[in-house]
Amino acid sequence: MQGCDAAGSHQSRTANTEEPFPTGSLALLEIASGPSSAWEVAATPTVVIGSGEAGDLYQVRGAVILATGSLVVADGGSGQLRLYGREGQLLRVLGRRGEGPGEFRRLSGVWKFEGDSLLALDTSFGQHRFLVFSPGGDFVRSWSPLTPPGESRTLGVAAVASDGAVLFLTSTTIRPAEVPVLGRNLESAYWYKSDGDLAGSLGRFPGPLIYRGSGMQQGRVSFGAGTLFAATGLWWFSFDPISGDIRKHRRDGTVELVFRMEVPRAPITEAHKSKERERRKAELREGLRGAVGPMQRLLVEQEAMVEEMPFPERFPPYARVFGGSDGCLWVQVYPPLEDGGERWQVLAPSGQWLARVTLPYGLTLYDVAADNVVVVRRDELGTEYVQVHGLERSTTCR
Repeated sequence: MQGCDAAGSHQSRTANTEEPFPTGSLALLEIASGPSSAWEVAATPTVVIGSGEAGDLYQVRGAVILATGSLVVADGGSGQLRLYGREGQLLRVLGRRGEGPGEFRRLSGVWKFEGDSLLALDTSFGQHRFLVFSPGGDFVRSWSPLTPPGESRTLGVAAVASDGAVLFLTSTTIRPAEVPVLGRNLESAYWYKSDGDLAGSLGRFPGPLIYRGSGMQQGRVSFGAGTLFAATGLWWFSFDPISGDIRKHRRDGTVELVFRMEVPRAPITEAHKSKERERRKAELREGLRGAVGPMQRLLVEQEAMVEEMPFPERFPPYARVFGGSDGCLWVQVYPPLEDGGERWQVLAPSGQWLARVTLPYGLTLYDVAADNVVVVRRDELGTEYVQVHGLERSTTCR
């Protein structure tokens, strides 16, 4: 895959040029035009969580709405799962920092599956551990995925299905002789049953654009997304970062349907680049706050890499994707509106393009129920709030 158009004037190298699903192997369902309907998100929230008796939130790593209307928030700062009632009142705190049963070293996410059971992800130094909680909040069991034979490293969770199955990504790292270099790894997608048994593979997919700078620092290229994944029901969906194809996968790895939205890929402007460089450098400084000695030198080298790192010519087709609690596929597209509002497209699992949704400024979408969305808002001081807003929609995916 030489000279990838997303790389501008830089040559692209890949670890393997094998195409996981050759073009033309299946009929492609073209969705030629966008939906006529726009679903409306209410400007005023009905529930706000993040202050008062329940305490502040810090480093929210996930938020889901249950069938009862209750909310579960993964608060990374405290290492707790917090269960809230329909009105936002704190009902129960699950877990704490630690390494024992029901405890978290680094709480990194939460999902719900059948019967409102909860699946939480604990990570530390590249190790992954899943903790299962009952609908009432009791700890049930934990399991850790084994790296499949022949794979060098496990990257993390790509999607969680309605039966608690987990789709995981692994990668083989490219090690080119020349620097600087721009390229993609190939990532393999494996899925595990809810009890942790390795069940199957979906194949290999293009990973994100990686840049190795002249100072030997290496990092992901901004707006150089890899393949994204989502799950609705018992289906897996992959979103190709190059062609824009969306593939619906059966559990045995075969592809049942390929479809594509006609979403224009906007050019990345100098203003976009400047804003993104400042965001990444601020993130580095926050992560290495107070660094001295070798860590201070590392910060300087990483900031230099951010400055020299190239950008793609255009935004990728998709920014984020997930399967909502409403059974729909939610697909965020680039770029956000000038005021920062996220733009989402809603698809049925059959490939039907249902609606477009624009969030009010400053809100990040986490989950969607029948008539509500769950979002995170950060105020000017960086304080985080989980909010529920009403959603006016014209159809459902159930």
